[in-house]
Amino acid sequence: MNFKFSKSIISIIATLVLLLSFSQNLFSQEKDTLWTRDVWPLTLINGVFSPDDQFIYATCLQNNTDYFVRKYNSNGDLISEIDTIGGIRQFSEDGQFFWNYFSDKYDANTFKKLNDFATNKINLYEWPKVDYWDVTINTRKNIGIGTTWHGIITSTESTMDFDSNIVIFSPSDSKIIKVTSNTSKRYRLLANCVHPDGQEVAYVSAGLVIDEPSYFDTVKIEIWNIKENQKLREIYLSGITDMQRAKLKYSPDGSVLGYQHDGKLTLYSTTDYSVVWESDFGIIMNFGWSSD
Repeated sequence: MNFKFSKSIISIIATLVLLLSFSQNLFSQEKDTLWTRDVWPLTLINGVFSPDDQFIYATCLQNNTDYFVRKYNSNGDLISEIDTIGGIRQFSEDGQFFWNYFSDKYDANTFKKLNDFATNKINLYEWPKVDYWDVTINTRKNIGIGTTWHGIITSTESTMDFDSNIVIFSPSDSKIIKVTSNTSKRYRLLANCVHPDGQEVAYVSAGLVIDEPSYFDTVKIEIWNIKENQKLREIYLSGITDMQRAKLKYSPDGSVLGYQHDGKLTLYSTTDYSVVWESDFGIIMNFGWSSD
């Protein structure tokens, strides 16, 4: 298996989305910035292309609590602002639907809400907040995984246990399949990613220690079988200082797992989970994979 990367390409896919081009032809301009936009006083948290690649929807936080979407065309012109849909987390592969940051399903053409995730009436502490609720949706396999920092908390004298902090649901109808937790309940889940085959999920988990300066004493990537809820592998990592910005993403063919943390990007081969590449330049705040 061969992996070829250049700093210019990695900078394009790993730096924030608004610097990306709107067509495959424009990607040949590896060193050119097409346009940038400042969303201040909002906080930019995500950007996704429309299914026809003609627009980009930038999801922002307003007052750190409310989701606000700005729609730009390929020239960077602001077309509209939308504050009624809870942001846009992800479009379906066929471009007919999208899911917001509360995991509600919408019609991508009319922006009409089709399914309301809140009707499941789950009682998970702070699950709707962007810093605590991380979701991966695999539309091809109709599987969604949501993780929370807290779940249901039980405390002892020196530790806190986190139970029911994993939600498995069906994206097609936003119905919950199962609410569960890992076997090690003293770990907060910082990120998750469903494998393209829909059979496995990767988590970034961090062990919490009360009254310790390091806050987390153990950080690792865990690979689990979704159906059996069985741990398949774990990779121990160095500590994380920027806990809320850890991200995991599988490549489209599932052969590589990307882990973004503390401004760095590390790529693992899913054959043996050895490191095949790690960034040594700049600060990476987000990254994505091309379809090929």
